[in-house]
Amino acid sequence: MSRSARRFLLGWALLAPLWMAGQLDSLLGVLPLTSGEERIRTLGEIAWQLGFSDPGAALVHAREADSLARGLSDPALEAQAANDLAIAEHRLGRVREAIVHNRRSLALRVAIGDSAGVGSSSSKLGSAYNELVQLDSALYFHLRALRIFGDAGDSLRGGQTLGNLSRVYELLGEIEVADSVARQAVSYLHRAPDYPKAMALAQWSNLLLKQQRYAEAEEQGEMAMELFSRIGARSELAGLANNLGVMARDRGDAERGAYYYRLALEAAEQADDRNGATHYSINLANVLADQGRLEEALARYREALVTSRREGYGRLEEVALEGLVIALERSGRTKEALREQRTLMVLKDSLRSAERLEQLADMEVKYSTERTERELAEERASSAVQKAELERQRARNLVLAGGLGLVLLLAIGAVLVQRARARHRLQQNVIAEREKGIEAAIASAEEERRRIARELHDGVGQQLGGLRMQAERFALSEAVESSQVTGLVEAIAAAGTEVRRISHGMMPKALAEVGLVPALRDM
Repeated sequence: MSRSARRFLLGWALLAPLWMAGQLDSLLGVLPLTSGEERIRTLGEIAWQLGFSDPGAALVHAREADSLARGLSDPALEAQAANDLAIAEHRLGRVREAIVHNRRSLALRVAIGDSAGVGSSSSKLGSAYNELVQLDSALYFHLRALRIFGDAGDSLRGGQTLGNLSRVYELLGEIEVADSVARQAVSYLHRAPDYPKAMALAQWSNLLLKQQRYAEAEEQGEMAMELFSRIGARSELAGLANNLGVMARDRGDAERGAYYYRLALEAAEQADDRNGATHYSINLANVLADQGRLEEALARYREALVTSRREGYGRLEEVALEGLVIALERSGRTKEALREQRTLMVLKDSLRSAERLEQLADMEVKYSTERTERELAEERASSAVQKAELERQRARNLVLAGGLGLVLLLAIGAVLVQRARARHRLQQNVIAEREKGIEAAIASAEEERRRIARELHDGVGQQLGGLRMQAERFALSEAVESSQVTGLVEAIAAAGTEVRRISHGMMPKALAEVGLVPALRDM
């Protein structure tokens, strides 16, 4: 790296915090004036900005935002607040707490159908499981996120997920696959904002270092550091600079190694990362000792020892003591070196005991985690079985309902047909009864006509006939005037004729012999 480039990088490292501080001050200034949803979103922005420089303060603001969001009936806002809280927890190394909040955010986003949010939460869960070295879960969530972002055409988040996925493959030992995925991530994020682009470049740089492709690793790493400096991502800048320092030292370039270690140390101190600053200070002391600058190296070792003992960084204290003993021996301070060596031996025994206890605790945690993962897998399998059974039951219910409906329709149809037939039979019976009544009436009328005709013919007709005969005999008598008797006879004859006419009219011969209808036709 040229001198001007180094000056530019250092300048950004100094100026970027001022720019970020200006934005942060603006947000903190408006925070007291906000309430409700606006306050929650402002707290989330503050937590994000503080996450680069003061993760502890970021966590405080994220917790307040999450608490407020839970009191509102807005699942989307609550999901975002849980997401912001998970980020703050993750930056403090509280990975398990981050997983809890990310899972809550994921559940809310699934419930409201927020596909992009589901992808984002899945990606963060993948990163968290990656840090816990639960690589199966990490791979599952990263691939899920990648599929969602790919379907949505979201190259930014897709590129970020590819970068995280390359880390999983790296831990799985598939370096070539990891390198290919990291290269894809850089390509995806070519026009992305600075932070995701820098993270992808940093991941690729680390993979290139593992493959001992030092020139490419340094080139990608310097581009990433420039971006980290621009946005004030000091912790990320410090970690990458330290990796490049290790590379330079391994290649025997002590001067460049010292430069990168100093850059890492400055960035860690600005981020108030005491653990990182102690680590980078020891690395700087090592490279100073390589250069023969023993007094400077001894000062760095002692400074690191003070910080390690004060903060309880046992492993860093051990590394600092090892370097201090070697530097003291090289500077001819044998007695002092022997004293520090004894201190180192006691510390190592203590650390080994602590490590054994920690290993036991880790085994318990791992067992518990694996059991949880197994239970989760079993729960997913059980849920899938239950879902399939519900689908089958729903299908059976639909078939049963359809069958019952068909049977009901057939029954209704049968009832309607029976009713129609019954009405038809009733109508036929009514018609038959009416016809019988008409026939009976007609027969009765005919019989009555016969009786009247018979009585007229046999009764009145006979009487008139007898009366006529007597009148005729009377007319033959000489005692009566013949003209008068003749008139009487004619009147009686006319009356008899009229009676016979009425008798035959009421009961014609054809009606008596063949019936009403043929008689009507003959008329």
